[in-house]
Amino acid sequence: MKLARFQEERAYLQELPKRRTQDYAEYRVLISSSSTFDLRRVIYTVPSRFIGERLYVQLYDERLELFHGHEKILELPRVYGTKTQRGRCVDYRHVIDSLVRKPQAFRHSQLRDDLLPSPDYHRIWQHVDDTLPSELQCRQRFGVEATVIPLITSKQHNLSDYDQLLEQEVQHG
Repeated sequence: MKLARFQEERAYLQELPKRRTQDYAEYRVLISSSSTFDLRRVIYTVPSRFIGERLYVQLYDERLELFHGHEKILELPRVYGTKTQRGRCVDYRHVIDSLVRKPQAFRHSQLRDDLLPSPDYHRIWQHVDDTLPSELQCRQRFGVEATVIPLITSKQHNLSDYDQLLEQEVQHG
């Protein structure tokens, strides 16, 4: 049965190309200040050393190969977004250096939930947000208040008073 169908289709098949065809799409992407680029409704991260650089991307069905010039620098898994939701492929090792340098950067990062490694960490983070004081509350409680330095006025003695003391010392000495 299957062989008969194949024989029927064979008459319509064309000869295979002499060379292998290209099975990827090519893109050039600019790496943002947050070590990310957006490609087909998906945000991908790259090492922070490529911030501001243009990278060449070969987009396959299951992976992305990234090149800086002619050098292959990275391979990432392909992620698919949906019509209603963008996809993300976030590796904390790519962005942690830049987050560490900025106070509160992790707390306010749009990628924070993608950076947390498991649901347990999500629950821990939620507990911290719910129970610990805010940054403003900490500043109010532990911040250094402006110290008021009192204005001190002093009266300078006349120099003739010192001369009199010296004369008395010489007379008694």
